[in-house]
Amino acid sequence: MLNQPFAYYKRTTRSAWRKLLRAAACVLLTASLAFGALMAASPSARAWVQEVLTQWLETHTWFIFTANPNAGTETGEWKTGYLPEGFRLESERPMSIMTKVTYINDEGTKIFLTYGPAVSGGLVGFDNERKDYAELSINGNKAYLFRANVQDDRNNLLWVDKDNNITFKLMSGIDTSELIRIAEGIREIES
Repeated sequence: MLNQPFAYYKRTTRSAWRKLLRAAACVLLTASLAFGALMAASPSARAWVQEVLTQWLETHTWFIFTANPNAGTETGEWKTGYLPEGFRLESERPMSIMTKVTYINDEGTKIFLTYGPAVSGGLVGFDNERKDYAELSINGNKAYLFRANVQDDRNNLLWVDKDNNITFKLMSGIDTSELIRIAEGIREIES
């Protein structure tokens, strides 16, 4: 009291907004520490945290995968149980850890399917200037749909199969309802 005779007076006469701000900062700090401790101590809590981060920029949207860094890089072989009438397999190219599959019809319209492990640090980007965005569910997994709003542009559909830790991406100029139907029919081929 002798060193700072007016300290008590200053503390008791702070404005209400400063008191509120200080209390909010204390609550935020406490919550952050509790969340960090929970993430460090509980594997099930870590699994609960969303595995896909999105970054919205002016012209593009990036999806960054934050799955378990120890997850395997094996994907197996996946095929669709449904293709729109007239489409057939054009090519299937396994690449390092991803596989690119192309389907084509007689008019030259293509459907591109890409799949691979949702490894930590994986990155997928889409143009968001000429597309409308929607979220939906594919076989119980959260999916991201970018519907082209200009002619001759492709629709994009992205989702992660959480049970198998695999990312799927479909791109085509066909109607989005057909893309969704294709996505819902994709199954792993038993070896």
